Amino acid sequence: MQVVDPARWLCAGGICPPVIGNALVYRDTSHMSVGYSRALAPLVQKTVFSSRGVRAGR
Repeated sequence: MQVVDPARWLCAGGICPPVIGNALVYRDTSHMSVGYSRALAPLVQKTVFSSRGVRAGR
């Protein structure tokens, strides 16, 4: 099983803002919002597939 650490997409320099761009990042104190999760999906998919030597969408 592969684990993807989303910290690089959530926090920069130790600061984890509640809004990035125009997207609300957190639904509550420990869960990402649905909208931000959807926005990250292509990045997570690319990370997972590239580490396995497979192109996303295949």
